[in-house]
Amino acid sequence: MVVEAFNAAPNVSAASSYLLNPDGTISVISGSVQNGQRDICWVVITHDGRFAFTANFGSGTISSYSFSPAGTLALLNGSATFLGATSQPVDLSLNASGQFLYQLLRGTGAVAAFRIEANASLTPLGVVVGGLPVADGASGLAAY
Repeated sequence: MVVEAFNAAPNVSAASSYLLNPDGTISVISGSVQNGQRDICWVVITHDGRFAFTANFGSGTISSYSFSPAGTLALLNGSATFLGATSQPVDLSLNASGQFLYQLLRGTGAVAAFRIEANASLTPLGVVVGGLPVADGASGLAAY
């Protein structure tokens, strides 16, 4: 899966899915599936390969996508959750079991936590603020 920010233009962010062929070449499966958001940046794919979530830096949102068994990408929800206009969501991470999603919010120096439901909807579990720089500081996130 590749995310396409289109120079942070409003409402045109997209993602594409690809097939890695046995001979090492790559083939497009789904090209430019738009999510209606701005400045898509980071992506995480669930451990079972059924869903993907993207951080939309300019919109302050997370988008959700699904994959068919053949790898076809479909948008589930362009704004699966709104994190705030100044939140600047950057990196995403899943815990080891893949049940929880964590989103780094660079604009507020916080980390938001969500439970991933069976249909890929996100249930907010809270936001932790503190210990992180605001704005130009934190950009990477890992969870275990």
